[in-house]
Amino acid sequence: ELVPRIVVFENEKTWAKAISNNAIDEFHIKFDQAVESVRKDFGKKYPMIIGGKEIYSENQFQVRSPADRNIIIANFSMATKEDTLRAIESAKDAFSKWSMTPYQKRIQIFREVADDFSSQKFTLAAIMAFENGKSRLESMGDIDEAIDFLRFYSEQLEANEGYSKETKSANPNEKTRSVLKPYGVWGIISPFNYPSAIVIGMTTGALLTGNTAVLKPASDTPLSAYKFVEAIYHKIPPAALNFVTGSGSIVGKTILESPLVDGIAFTGSKEVGMSGFQTFIEKNPRPFISEMGGKNPVIVTESADIEKAADGVIRAAFGYGGQKCSACSRVYVQKNIAAQFME
Repeated sequence: ELVPRIVVFENEKTWAKAISNNAIDEFHIKFDQAVESVRKDFGKKYPMIIGGKEIYSENQFQVRSPADRNIIIANFSMATKEDTLRAIESAKDAFSKWSMTPYQKRIQIFREVADDFSSQKFTLAAIMAFENGKSRLESMGDIDEAIDFLRFYSEQLEANEGYSKETKSANPNEKTRSVLKPYGVWGIISPFNYPSAIVIGMTTGALLTGNTAVLKPASDTPLSAYKFVEAIYHKIPPAALNFVTGSGSIVGKTILESPLVDGIAFTGSKEVGMSGFQTFIEKNPRPFISEMGGKNPVIVTESADIEKAADGVIRAAFGYGGQKCSACSRVYVQKNIAAQFME
């Protein structure tokens, strides 16, 4: 029975909780154990998932660790244009069934996946540390954010009653309702720098609200994305989520040019985002949600704790080599403390 239950969302905050619970040593022990565990699966082959079926292509590409290029983490299938078109058509066919699934059931599924990810978070974070070179704290933060997306979006859908609400009417003889309906097939094109959080955030936003999706992860980091797809695709109608790996010039281009794709969620560079937007809306206007980073200033005034400000700017600018949209790229400092701040 689908009975509404309001669940209060709480952030995962694994590292912060380890600090507050005096469990830092335990955190590192668990992470070290996870590192040794994930090494055992290095070099395995992973499939595309199209129409609810696992598909291995003859043409494969290697995923190597940026921290040590001799480590082959995984082998993934190189999707063709035909594979991608089939994934899009499968998502189109699955839309009716998934969009008609009660929103309470959708919420239940995504909360199950959040709990599953939470129970595996050290393993998932260790995979990411190898896959894109994040430190253990940064990779755990990425997984925590992914879990937060799953739970927060579920909470929002529940609190808003599936985005279908009765509204006040001026006339007692009429009833009015505000309804937001599932839109269609969404192409999800994700980046390498947050291979779990951004993948899960964008894909969950589409699927949870009753849309279907074709997910193309960054070719440098498909394994983290695969772990999410693996956790959820058996729980939803076949083909509601399709997973295609390969080059942007083939897979991404095919998604952007397909008239069957109703919307795009993209995170990446300004150049690729703007080019993709122009391609996608060339023949008819369609929603293109694009997060392309930006220039992110820090403003330091004379009332600031200058030591903390300097430390914060260094961390913000150079954490993960500055390879994230939130990285500090400009600093404005009040003139009378500028010399002290620079020192």
